[in-house]
Amino acid sequence: MTLTVLFSLCLAAPAAAALPELPVPHHGPAMQKLSKYMDQRLAAGKNQAELDKIDAAIRKDFEKTLAIMITDMSGFTELTKKRGILGFLTEIRRLQRLAAPIIKKNGGEWVKADADDLFVTHTSAAAMYALAKDLLAGVEKSNADNEWKMGLAIGLGFGPTLMIGDEDTWGDSVNTASKLGEDTAKANEILVSETFYQRLSEERKQRNEAMPACERQEAGTRETKFPFYSCR
Repeated sequence: MTLTVLFSLCLAAPAAAALPELPVPHHGPAMQKLSKYMDQRLAAGKNQAELDKIDAAIRKDFEKTLAIMITDMSGFTELTKKRGILGFLTEIRRLQRLAAPIIKKNGGEWVKADADDLFVTHTSAAAMYALAKDLLAGVEKSNADNEWKMGLAIGLGFGPTLMIGDEDTWGDSVNTASKLGEDTAKANEILVSETFYQRLSEERKQRNEAMPACERQEAGTRETKFPFYSCR
């Protein structure tokens, strides 16, 4: 179903309200398209049939099943006080420069860098885990030649994800990876969601490969509301 047809359906819905055309500044075509879909959902109100049609079109255009990696650098406050914000920005660039070839080598897709966080996707959980291990090894090697010893926390998720072109990514797997990488993992630690662990186990079994050593953490551990695994 085309965007034009969907928009017409929304306008025809009894509960629909006319919405003004609003710009979405500083975003590319994919985000513009998603914003129009969201306007259609708003116009559809409580018309569930129309909402279902719009949602199906959104999933067709944007949804993929992916592994998600979100990283977080530790020591922001300490380093900023010591070197200033420009010094910290330099360290962010160091991470980006060492991460880029590792992501490419392992077949990952670099979605974006948000401050000191990296957002990376992959179709394979096993390949994403290998990427995460290589990234930590790269950080360790880089630290040998630098005064400041960068710490990197990594969170991994897996599941249906809205890929908005090459601009952004949304979904429960993204939220989970973010919680694990940004808020829960310690420096140089890899935490993975239950769905990521299950997918990793399936892929390793298909390849006759052993699973990495992972310890299950129950919901409530480190103030999380869901179980996860700490892997080495």
